[in-house]
Amino acid sequence: MKNNLYIIFSFFMVLFLSSCEEVVDVELEQSEPRLVIEASIIWLKGTTGMEQGIKLSETSPFYDEENNPVENAEVIITSDTGERFSFNHSEEGKFINNNFSPILKSTYNLEVIYKNQIYTASEQFIPVTTLDFIEQTETGGFSGDEIEIKAYYT
Repeated sequence: MKNNLYIIFSFFMVLFLSSCEEVVDVELEQSEPRLVIEASIIWLKGTTGMEQGIKLSETSPFYDEENNPVENAEVIITSDTGERFSFNHSEEGKFINNNFSPILKSTYNLEVIYKNQIYTASEQFIPVTTLDFIEQTETGGFSGDEIEIKAYYT
């Protein structure tokens, strides 16, 4: 009897675990590709911050797995003192400038010209807060047994 139950149970488990899955392709509207700009000033402590990069690409359809990098664009950053930094295309939609000289608390204006369209952005370069020390305990959270991290700064 136990053997029959085991066989029946195994049979139903095999049926349950090997159930079919139907793939549903949703029809999505296609639109014109739009420009995607990935830009930020990255200045790691202990470095000059002179090499900066900006990535440009175009949007692609939802099911398309390929990236659409942009090559023929003009990318310029202007500081609030009027200094201009031109970025040159290097590879796969990446534009590089090796002479960038970041100044804390300065405002920078980004201008990208692509397909006769001008895209602009402006941002102030704010310094990061210096951390005095970081503490980790295992008595945090609501239950009292979760990892808790505290960062102290002045």
